[in-house]
Amino acid sequence: MENMIWDDILEKQPILTKIITNSIQNNRVSHAYLFQGGKGTGKQEMAILLAKTVFCKQRQDMNPCQVCSDCKRIDSGNHPDLHRIEPEGASIKKDQILHLQKEFTYSGVESNRKVYIIKDAERMTTNASNRLLKFLEEPSRDTVAILLTENSQAILDTIRSRCQVMSFKPLIEKGIEKELLNQGVQESSAKLLAMLTSNITEAIEKSKDEEFAQTR
Repeated sequence: MENMIWDDILEKQPILTKIITNSIQNNRVSHAYLFQGGKGTGKQEMAILLAKTVFCKQRQDMNPCQVCSDCKRIDSGNHPDLHRIEPEGASIKKDQILHLQKEFTYSGVESNRKVYIIKDAERMTTNASNRLLKFLEEPSRDTVAILLTENSQAILDTIRSRCQVMSFKPLIEKGIEKELLNQGVQESSAKLLAMLTSNITEAIEKSKDEEFAQTR
């Protein structure tokens, strides 16, 4: 994931990749996205790549350079202007969103841009969802919100209406096979796993399972 470029995502999600790269090229990145789709369809990879592209000052065409301090700190999870939220225990709580809002009252450390990624956004409590809604109702031009979810029906309609909704399709067989090969899975196993599941995460887990190896 660390050195991924847009062409890598293009193979998995061609339509969504073209939408995002066109918005970058035209300097029209949305203030809020909702990435919805099954596990292993590339939501998190695209979110991180979008964040890198926003922050990288040495971008090569659409692609982040991968070697500047911005790119490296995003890889290590230490970029001061990229904030990631995920469930604490079973849910994302109101206090987590309040803390995010507080962080965003300060100007950016490296630039005026700020990005936040909310993983498993469907697991926000009602209070957290309402607090996020208020945040989204007053968007800053220099802020990008990216919500990731496997269950879009659990997201408030009022939140959905304030986001550009991006629906991630299940990966096609060839795309899964290529990704597995890139991950070091043997060719024979990659072909079989690509036929068994459209979930890349599940396929990688199965490739490491002794029972699957014996069955194969």
